[in-house]
This record gives sequence, structure tokens and C-alpha cells, in this order.
Amino acid sequence: MKTITYAFPHGLIFLSSPTDMTPPVPTYATQFRFTQSCLSVVCQHEQEGTTELSIGTPEEVDPGYAPVVSGVIATPTRQLAVSTSAADDILSISVPDIETLLRVWVNHRQWPDKVQVGIGGAEVEHQMSRNVFF
Repeated sequence: MKTITYAFPHGLIFLSSPTDMTPPVPTYATQFRFTQSCLSVVCQHEQEGTTELSIGTPEEVDPGYAPVVSGVIATPTRQLAVSTSAADDILSISVPDIETLLRVWVNHRQWPDKVQVGIGGAEVEHQMSRNVFF
């Protein structure tokens, strides 16, 4: 598991393959948006402080309640990159397959300062799903 604390510009976190990031547009319409190769997650804005981001297996990051979103992105390089709205790569983690199931938990429904991302842990589904607990 990797954990970082970072002040994300525009309150946006992008999770993608480092070589193929096609960001969702618009990024501001919902808390979470997918493309085939990217997931955007809204978090606390940098002027409000930092956000703690943890990435690991679902068993490592699951806080004990349902994820707010889950879906599959393409990871042809078997790497998952975390980047900012300024396209700065701040973290990279190896993933086992060329398609990666991501599950996201947050601690606040609008401006979370804690985001947990579970990678893999189940057979990759080809349908994106959304579980909303708010």
C-alpha cells in the first residue's frame, strides 16, 4: 500500500495508465468520472488543505463500508499513475493486469480529504458500476 498527503490543484485526482491518460470531460460535473483509461476523483481543494490518498489492495484500504464508485480502466503498461490537473505525476504503482478494477472510498461526499483506492482484488468486470452511499 502507498499513502501520500498532497494539496491537489483544483481538487482533482486523476488515476490512469501513465502512457494513455484520456481525462473525462467535463471533470466538474460529478464527483467521479471514467473514460476507458482514466478515473477522475474530486477531493479537497488545495487552498483548503491537503488530501490523504491511499492506494492498495481492497483489503488494505477498505474502511468497512461500500465503495462510492467502482469501475475498470485500461492499464496496458501494468502501471497506475496518480496525477494532478496540471498533468504532474505524483505517484505510480504496479498493477497485475492490463485492465484494472478500481474501487474508491471517500470520507466526505463533496470535498473528501481522505481518498482510498482499492486496485484489483476481484475478477475484472467489463461493466462499470456505481455504488452511492450518500
